[in-house]
Amino acid sequence: MPTTATDAFGALLYSAKRGFRFERMPILRRRALGLAGVREVGAFEAHRLPSEGRGNLGLYRIDYAGISVFQKMTTNTREFRMAKVLARAGESASHPRVLLCATRGPILHIFQEFVGEECRPVSPEVYATLASDFSAVATRVLGQVAPKDRLTWMESLSTPAFVAKLAQRTGLHADQLRRGLSDAMSQPRAVVHNDLHSSNIRQRNDGTPVAIDFGGVGWSLQGAEYYRLLPKQLTDDSKVEMFDEATAIAARLLGQPVEEVRRAAYLAAAARHARFARLRRDKAREEQALICAARAL
Repeated sequence: MPTTATDAFGALLYSAKRGFRFERMPILRRRALGLAGVREVGAFEAHRLPSEGRGNLGLYRIDYAGISVFQKMTTNTREFRMAKVLARAGESASHPRVLLCATRGPILHIFQEFVGEECRPVSPEVYATLASDFSAVATRVLGQVAPKDRLTWMESLSTPAFVAKLAQRTGLHADQLRRGLSDAMSQPRAVVHNDLHSSNIRQRNDGTPVAIDFGGVGWSLQGAEYYRLLPKQLTDDSKVEMFDEATAIAARLLGQPVEEVRRAAYLAAAARHARFARLRRDKAREEQALICAARAL
């Protein structure tokens, strides 16, 4: 079943179990503005924003009296559950403050601090610091509710079929590869963003970077999020300067050997490529999965 249909069905069940609520949208938006600091809410403006990504049904900016709130309509129940926990946790320097989570019929609504629409390039130091700070908060706050499917993706690299192809590529014995993969999977684990690319890094008015979009957040190997800095098509002459610099900084921040951080990122990249190769029968993605797995070992 397609992901969007699966998400929609999951959101329908989630809302049905809690009783369908049909509060008027202006009431929800006024409540969110009140939580953002507006004392008396009058006639506000709602602007629709470009949207993409899993389960997104609409993104909006709600403006009133110089205060803006971001609204996300979604069917992604995993993101919604984590947003509810973050709303209770309150302020954070690494992600927007979640103000309100509400259901309206089968649709889930997340209201949070608006942190701007403009995407700006960030330095390796900013990227590594933000990723580490977000992971530290997420592991502490979301540990009980964050999904573990990314770890399952990585464990799938140990299947006999994949190991056989990896042995053919590397010239290593299958048993040696299985031991290497098992050793890699024993690295420290953490809740990480998993989708920290340039579009998901925004700046507050004071220039502080924050990570947005919690749809991919979940348990993985510590350092796995840096796979996003690797080229989509990895070759022997690919430029990986940003990846090398950011992972070196991350290793210092985490107190871990840089080889472990990079190995986690390569395994995450391999697992992602392998998963999409299976779903789409894509030989090019399978080749990239083998290249990344070989580098991890």
